[in-house]
Amino acid sequence: YAHDNPLADVDKVKISNGDCEVFTPSEAAKLLAGATEDFLPCLALGLFAGIRSAELERLKWQDIVLSEGHIVVGKSAAKTASRRIVPIAENLALWLAPYAERQGNIWPLGRITFHKREQSTAKAAGVRWKRNAMRHSFASYSFALCNDAGKVAGFCGNSPKVIHRHYKQLCTQADAMKFFGMKPPRSVNVLPSVAPMLATNNAN
Repeated sequence: YAHDNPLADVDKVKISNGDCEVFTPSEAAKLLAGATEDFLPCLALGLFAGIRSAELERLKWQDIVLSEGHIVVGKSAAKTASRRIVPIAENLALWLAPYAERQGNIWPLGRITFHKREQSTAKAAGVRWKRNAMRHSFASYSFALCNDAGKVAGFCGNSPKVIHRHYKQLCTQADAMKFFGMKPPRSVNVLPSVAPMLATNNAN
C-alpha cells in the first residue's frame, strides 16, 4: 500500500570479505597429517590443485588422470560452468597415488559433512581453519613460483585480474617451494615432473 519504496533512501552498505588468507607450509603439513583417509585426497586437491570445495563435491575419480598428469574439471563440476584442465603437481601425484584405482565421487558424503570434516581436521591438527584457504594457498604459492597470472588464472578458472588483485605477493618463493615440496611419508616418484606451474619465471 506504500506510494513509494521506503528502501530507496536507505544507504547501501558495502560488505568486505576481508583479506585472502593462506595456510603456511607448516599449517598445511599439520592438516595433511591430521586428515582422515577419506578426506585426505580432498585436502590435497584443494591445496595443491586449487579445486574449489563445491567442485570437490562433484568431481569424480575418473576426472583425475594420473597417467597423463592432469585433472579435468568439467562444466558440470566447475563453479563457472567452464571446463578447465589443471596440471597435477609432482607432490600431488604422490598424495593421490594410493587412491588411483578408486571409482565414483571423490567426496560422496555431501556438503554438510564436508564442512564438518574441515573443522574436525583443523582441530586434530591444532590449526585454525581459514575460509577458502586451500584454494587461496594454491593460487598464491603458484603465482609466487611462476610469476604468471595468466597461467595461474587458467589453473584456477578465473581471470588474471583476479590473480593480481588477490594473490600477488601474499607468499614468498621460498615458502612456495616448501609448500609444493610437501610429500607423503615414504613417498616414491610415481610420475615424472608434471608441474609446469612450478617453473620459476624471474624474467617478469
